[in-house]
Amino acid sequence: MTSTEDRLAIRELAETYADAVCRRDADAWGATWAPEGVWDLGGRQVEGRSELVPFWTKVMGGFPFVVQIIHSVLVDEVEGDTATARCWLGEQLTDGDGNARTTVGHYHDELVKLDGRWHYSRRTYQTVSVADTTLSSTNPLGG
Repeated sequence: MTSTEDRLAIRELAETYADAVCRRDADAWGATWAPEGVWDLGGRQVEGRSELVPFWTKVMGGFPFVVQIIHSVLVDEVEGDTATARCWLGEQLTDGDGNARTTVGHYHDELVKLDGRWHYSRRTYQTVSVADTTLSSTNPLGG
């Protein structure tokens, strides 16, 4: 795979991750991680896919509504079977009490290629802003 193909595959990994969040697909979300992956949430670290997926499932259970939108993915460096990238994203969330909020943040990503596919070996998240919001349940497109 060329560097251009690697960069595209890394961007697609971020999209797959966000899509799995939106669909609440624990298997697809877990598959984006290397077996020993580390998720750093600003002081709380979860290590290993076998710990990551149950933790994520529990956290997601507290949010009846979540939409994660990727704003950009910049691949910093690809060197052999490792890479680094930054991923900017926003989320619309509603918690179990019906409180809605919008978050903006970014991941600093470390990646590893295993069996020809990219996975996250470490994702470090930093929140940039959080705002209380009101979400509408109507579709402005009429669908």
